[in-house]
Amino acid sequence: MLQMDYKTMRHHLEVLEKNKMLTSVGDRYGATYFLSQMLEDNYAQFEEIVKKIGKK
Repeated sequence: MLQMDYKTMRHHLEVLEKNKMLTSVGDRYGATYFLSQMLEDNYAQFEEIVKKIGKK
């Protein structure tokens, strides 16, 4: 659906986890991803930033 290969998707998920935007539950291949508590707490600011850069 996203038209990304597995390695590209893994890379992006790892970057988002490293920057504390996502958290994961489960092992690598079957992991489920969630917004981190930090991102949830600051989601309104995140939406403002997204609007400003025109990626919404």
